[in-house]
Amino acid sequence: MAELVYAQVLGTCGETLRGSSPLGSTPLTNDQYLMYDRNMKVIFYLIFVLTFILLPTKQLFASSATAYQDYIYQFDQYRLALNNFTVAKGEYMQYQTLLSQTTALDTVKTMMAARTQLFRAYLSFLNEKFNENKGLTVSDKEVYQRLLQNEMTFLQAHQQKISSINSISDATDISGQLQTHMPTLGITMRKSIVELSLGNMMAHNKIYKSLFDALLSITDSNKPKVTPEKQAIIDRWLVQINSKQSLFLQKTEAIITANNAIKGTADRDLDDQLRTIQKDLLDAKQYLVDGTGYIQELITLLGYQD
Repeated sequence: MAELVYAQVLGTCGETLRGSSPLGSTPLTNDQYLMYDRNMKVIFYLIFVLTFILLPTKQLFASSATAYQDYIYQFDQYRLALNNFTVAKGEYMQYQTLLSQTTALDTVKTMMAARTQLFRAYLSFLNEKFNENKGLTVSDKEVYQRLLQNEMTFLQAHQQKISSINSISDATDISGQLQTHMPTLGITMRKSIVELSLGNMMAHNKIYKSLFDALLSITDSNKPKVTPEKQAIIDRWLVQINSKQSLFLQKTEAIITANNAIKGTADRDLDDQLRTIQKDLLDAKQYLVDGTGYIQELITLLGYQD
C-alpha cells in the first residue's frame, strides 16, 4: 500500500539544447530592443514559470496536505494493528485457548477496521489532489472522482460489516469480500495516479504553448529586421519547439489509451502496467523539458543581431 502514495512524475529540471550557438552576433541596439521589450518580458516570465514547475517539487495544497497527513497517520495505525494481530494470531495457533481466541478475534477486527480506514484515507487524498489539479477538465475530474466515491461507498459498507463480526469465521468471510474487491480498488487507485500525473503535465503544456505562441508573434513581427540567414536559424528553432510539443501530445494520447486499458486481478500485473505508463509519462515530460531548452536558446538568439 505504501508504494501507492501519490508522487509527482514531473521532476527533472529542464535542459538546454546541446548544439551550436548563434555565430557572429552582437547585442541589439537600444531602439531595436525597445521594439519588442514588452513581449520579451512576457516570454521571460513564462519561461521562468515553466522552468520552476519542471523542478523537483513535492508541493501540497492545504486540503491535500491535511489528507496526506491523515493517510500517514492511518498507515501507522494499520501497521500497529497488523502487528498486534500477528502476535495474537500466533498465540491462538499455539495455545488454542478461549482467551487467545478472544484476543485474536478482537485484534483481527481492529486490524480490518484500520485497513479499511487506511484505504479510505488514501482515496480521500486522491480526491483532494483532483480538486487541486489545474490541468484536468471538469468532466475528467468528475469521472475519476465518481470512481473514487464508488470505492468510498464500498469501504463504508465494509466498515459497517466489520463491527458485526462475532467469530473468526465471520472475520474470514468479511475479509474475503474485501479481497475479492481488491482488483477493482487497485485499478481505480492506479488509474487515478496516472490521470493526476497527466493533469500536471497538461498544465505545464498550457504554459509551453503560451511561450511558443508568444515567440511566433515576436519572430513574425521581426522578420523584416533580420537577415535571411538568421531567419532560417529562427525557423529551425521554431520547428523543433513545435515538434517537441507534437511528440508530447502523441505520447499523452498513448498514455490515456494505456490508462483506460489497465486491467487484471494480480497486484504484480497491475504494478507492471503502472510502471510502463509511468515510464511513458517521464518520456512525455522530457519532450517538454527539451522543448523548453530550445525556447531558451531561441530567446538568446533573439537578443542578438547580425
